[in-house]
Amino acid sequence: MPETSTIRQTIGIFGGTFDPVHIGHITLAEEIKKHLLIDRMYLIPCRLPPHRARPNASDQDRLQMLQLATTNTSLLIDDRELKRDGPSYTVDTLQSFREQYGAVASLICCMGMDAFARFNTWHRWQDILSIAHLAVIARAENQREINVDIRTLLLHHQCAEKKVLKDTPAGHIYLTQLSQIPVSSTQVRQQLAQGVLPSAALNPTVYHYIQERGLYLTQ
Repeated sequence: MPETSTIRQTIGIFGGTFDPVHIGHITLAEEIKKHLLIDRMYLIPCRLPPHRARPNASDQDRLQMLQLATTNTSLLIDDRELKRDGPSYTVDTLQSFREQYGAVASLICCMGMDAFARFNTWHRWQDILSIAHLAVIARAENQREINVDIRTLLLHHQCAEKKVLKDTPAGHIYLTQLSQIPVSSTQVRQQLAQGVLPSAALNPTVYHYIQERGLYLTQ
């Protein structure tokens, strides 16, 4: 049943393979939550990404690493995509959150500029803004060129004030620049496969878990 409240809840949704989760993911999610005044910020591990190869680590290992990485934070983990068969389409995930939180809640789907630049290739991408807002985090030094579909989308849906996201349930695109730690899961996996210790990029408990489980020994 949908959650009901006279106060509009703001729900943040930050998906990814988290293969493995690193400090850049956690830091950025916490900054987004604070910047957009999000009430509940969910990290959602993807089971079967539509636009990339299947994750290296198992669903259970990636979920466990997320649980370790978010200990002592205000971030929440949601495993609904891991429980769903077939490709992990964002539109399906957002629709399930909409059904859970009701028509009034503000849903904010958070992503980087690289993902947004390919947004028009996503499954049922034209439907997503009828379900949620988009918050796009861009690096100041790396603004990707965007195609005509994305430019048109921004023309009709971009908002300059973040308050608009809290005041409405869906339909807007908000671009912002937040500090992003220059680390990627691909880099971490490569370092681990080469025997390099990327301890600065990983939560210590996550790093210990990777060692204990013997993950990412090959790339």
